[in-house]
Amino acid sequence: IIPKRGESLQLTVSCSCAPPVAQAVVQVQEPRLQMVVAGPDEALYGESKTFELTLSNPGTGPAENVVVHVVNLGGSDRLDEVHKVGSLAPGMSRTIDLTMVARQTGTVLVKAQASALGGLSSEATKEVLVRRPALRVDLAGPETQYAGTRAAYRLHVANPGTAAARNVTVS
Repeated sequence: IIPKRGESLQLTVSCSCAPPVAQAVVQVQEPRLQMVVAGPDEALYGESKTFELTLSNPGTGPAENVVVHVVNLGGSDRLDEVHKVGSLAPGMSRTIDLTMVARQTGTVLVKAQASALGGLSSEATKEVLVRRPALRVDLAGPETQYAGTRAAYRLHVANPGTAAARNVTVS
């Protein structure tokens, strides 16, 4: 250092020392949720049907605090059932039997949503065609008739529904 003026100099000294490089291998575990709903493709209105919900963890870590919400078989998004599954170890699966009653005609969904700690989620749906019979009766003939004479009436019974009407009695 060669000073050129009569002023104080500020001098900073820095020293660093680093240990030898060390490496560590960290095994990262990742839990996953997977769900499948199995069961019949069709149901009659008002009929009780059983579906099988299979929940599995195909990941490498445990899925903790697993909860399954089942939406009703009827078309609305109102929750019918909540199943607290707990923990699912890697490669583990659990089956839940669901019994539902068809309360709406047409195509409805059996829908389940699962969630677990760490933001894990999964959803499964199954379409079910719900059929319902219906009866319509038409009667045609004269509105007035003379006593002691024959009259012809035509009775027509029809099923405009989407399922077969069984044990129909006309009186």
